[in-house]
Amino acid sequence: MQLTVRGNVRWSPAVESALFACCTDLLAALEGHVTVTMEAPEEQVAQLTLRFDRLPSDPDWLRQTVERIEVLGGTVEAGPVEAGTAAVRLRLPALDPA
Repeated sequence: MQLTVRGNVRWSPAVESALFACCTDLLAALEGHVTVTMEAPEEQVAQLTLRFDRLPSDPDWLRQTVERIEVLGGTVEAGPVEAGTAAVRLRLPALDPA
C-alpha cells in the first residue's frame, strides 16, 4: 500500500473519523496493490481516493462505505479507471453540519 497526503490539512473529527473507518473497511476488502491519496481538491471538501488492481468479487463490498459517507452529506464514486486499475473516491464536506 502507498499513502499520499496532499497539503497539511486537518478536518473536523467527524470527517476524519468517517474517512478513517471507510479506509480501513475498504483496505480489508480490496485485493492487490492499493494506493491511498488524501487531499482537499477544493475549499471545504475532504477527499480520499483509493486506486487498486481490481474490483472485489463481493457485490456488497462498498455498501457500508456508501452508507457512512452519504449520511454525512458526501458522495462515493467507484469503478474502473483505466485498463488494469479501479478506484473509489470518497468526498465529504469538510465542515460539521450546523
